[in-house]
Amino acid sequence: MPFLQLKQLAIYCTAALGAALSTMAIAQGTTPMVLSSVKPLAMLQADMGLGYQEPIIPDGVTPHDFSLRASHMKRLEAADLVIWLGPEVEPFLAKVMARKTEHEQIILPAYAEAMALQEAAHEDHGHDEHHHAEHEEHEEHEEHEGHNHTDLHPWTSPKYMLQAITKVHEALQARHWSLTSSQVTQIETLSQKLDRQLHAFQDEWQAQPPAYLIYHDALGPFEKDMGIAAMGSLADGAGAQSGAKTLVALRQLVSDKQVNCLLVDAEANMALVNKLAGSELAKVDVDILAWQQELGSNNLLTYFDALQTSLRQCQ
Repeated sequence: MPFLQLKQLAIYCTAALGAALSTMAIAQGTTPMVLSSVKPLAMLQADMGLGYQEPIIPDGVTPHDFSLRASHMKRLEAADLVIWLGPEVEPFLAKVMARKTEHEQIILPAYAEAMALQEAAHEDHGHDEHHHAEHEEHEEHEEHEGHNHTDLHPWTSPKYMLQAITKVHEALQARHWSLTSSQVTQIETLSQKLDRQLHAFQDEWQAQPPAYLIYHDALGPFEKDMGIAAMGSLADGAGAQSGAKTLVALRQLVSDKQVNCLLVDAEANMALVNKLAGSELAKVDVDILAWQQELGSNNLLTYFDALQTSLRQCQ
């Protein structure tokens, strides 16, 4: 048999063996270990009834400056299933995840791809009844100086997380992972609650949108869902600080009283924040990575409510 065919056969057998072992573990009544890359995804798996595990990236460490250690590698290798955001968003996981079989991982799509899929689904099933003109306006004006949306924080989008729930559920079914009837009900209820929360938030911003600056341009997906936009940021989606020209323009917005607050996350350079905001502008904490959130029930609902509560202070 040619070498290429032997190699392909080996890859197939490895994947088949991984699938068989996972299925066997479930059949024997053991609890599969599901591991997520970031805390919001770990909260998603907990809300789906899959059990909470500390995410690979711990509280206090940002994805932008994270690197895997031996302890992280061991946890990833031991996991029955890893939920992550793919090599473009989380390149630090790419090498170790390449050693795990397809059956042992769920890669969630990039935010833009997920929204394109959703748009296609809406076109197939008719017009979305809960569509606001403000959303279209936001799409047209979202790219402005000092505020470049990125795909690095897709979990801030309720729409994205609703799709992620469906994606994970379908992937588990395809892998023949046994879910109890109570878990299935929990997943369905979670999706319904998140959908109602999303629509309530959209209606609120349609009535009175906030006027704000943000330190770290990391809420783009949430803003797109809500049809709102920051008037500028001090750092881009990857955490790189804006240039002097942008900072002067932002300071002018503050002086002209065109903004009501500055959203400050855990990655903020507080010296720069204080220089910009001074005593004139309210500084409001926003917990983008859920570092401050205690685990409980309805974790995703609590997370999105906290984002909404922060922005309410900017109305």
